Amino acid sequence: MSGFGNTAIILRGVLVALAVVFAATTLLAQPLPPGAPLPPLDIPKVAAPPPLTTPTLPPLTTPTLPPLTTPTLPPARPTLPPAKPTLPPLTTAPSLVPGAEPTQPSIIVSPSPSLIPHHVPYGNALESNGSIVGMNPQASPYGATPLSTNFLPGSAEDEYQKELAAREGFRRYTWEDAYVSTLPPTLLWEPPLAVNRDPRMKAIYSNQPNFRGSNSLETSIGGTVGLIRYTTAGHDLKYQIDIFGVVNTRLSPEDVIVADYRFGLPFTFQWNWWSGKIGYEHTSSHLGDRLIRATGQQINSQAKDEVVAGLSRIIYDNWRVYGEMAYAFFDLNVDRRPGPFRADVGFEWYMRQPTGFWGTPFVAGNVEWRQDQDYVPNYNAQVGWMWRNPYQRFGNCRLYAQYYSGASPYYQFYNQRENFAAFGLAFDY
Repeated sequence: MSGFGNTAIILRGVLVALAVVFAATTLLAQPLPPGAPLPPLDIPKVAAPPPLTTPTLPPLTTPTLPPLTTPTLPPARPTLPPAKPTLPPLTTAPSLVPGAEPTQPSIIVSPSPSLIPHHVPYGNALESNGSIVGMNPQASPYGATPLSTNFLPGSAEDEYQKELAAREGFRRYTWEDAYVSTLPPTLLWEPPLAVNRDPRMKAIYSNQPNFRGSNSLETSIGGTVGLIRYTTAGHDLKYQIDIFGVVNTRLSPEDVIVADYRFGLPFTFQWNWWSGKIGYEHTSSHLGDRLIRATGQQINSQAKDEVVAGLSRIIYDNWRVYGEMAYAFFDLNVDRRPGPFRADVGFEWYMRQPTGFWGTPFVAGNVEWRQDQDYVPNYNAQVGWMWRNPYQRFGNCRLYAQYYSGASPYYQFYNQRENFAAFGLAFDY
């Protein structure tokens, strides 16, 4: 009973407190009647701030700067243009004297065709040491040394250096800077283009009739090789010994009709515009077996040994005129009278410089007189297209048309007159 009584007392107190809070809230929430004045607000008074005062700044003073002085500069040097790189001079070693020291090796530069003198045959203008014929360069006892630059293997520059090095291996120097070369790469005397008997690789198809038909095929298989060359110093004068061999054949074209076998040892020279030769030449002529069986023609021995001399000159760069004479000191013949003398004159026009890929035209003509033919002239003319590189063997390739009028160029038919036109392909020297 006591616990319950305490609880009742507590509840009673709580209820009384709630009733007091509710009554107060109700009284405060009642609105003011209209026109009733608001109760005065109790705003605290704040003291007035002190008056603002402007501080007195000191007067601005401009600092006095020292006077400007212009420094005295030294006189300016003139501005020079940038200097061009100086290439090393092209030098060659001097002549050897007792106790002399060798100088630096030469620098080899391939000359431009425009730098080559116009009077120099281009086929021999570039010597194996890179010098130019006609400018009289001083030779080097040590030989030329190619540039040390490493070129791409197989390139033109690489091949050129290899060729220079190879040429040096075949050269030996003598007194006064002259030198001897074995197996020289060019010829001093080039066989004339329109001389039928001269050595070359050739094939022509003509309308000359034969015992089989109305057309003939003629071939030449041979060439000329330089053996040894002597070059003087400072005189543009060279001497050379060559050897040549060739077989000139006429076919039906199925059967051999006639063949002339020739070989010789010419001694040649070249000086400036001029070139010449003097030498020994042998010729023997033979009929074909099928011709003998088909026609019953008698076998005649035709052979002779000759001393031959020739002289040529270059005119206006691309013109060449020449003449040859021969005397047969041995002449084996059966059915013809002795006729030891013969002579040729002729001309050629073609570009003597390298022609390049497209080539250039050419014209050549030759007139021959032979004593065993009563000096009746034999004419040969050619016109066509030529590709030429005078720095290599068989440097000329020609496609051409030919007209021949005169005695047969084959010694077995020396007394037969022939007139024929032909088309041919030839590779010269």
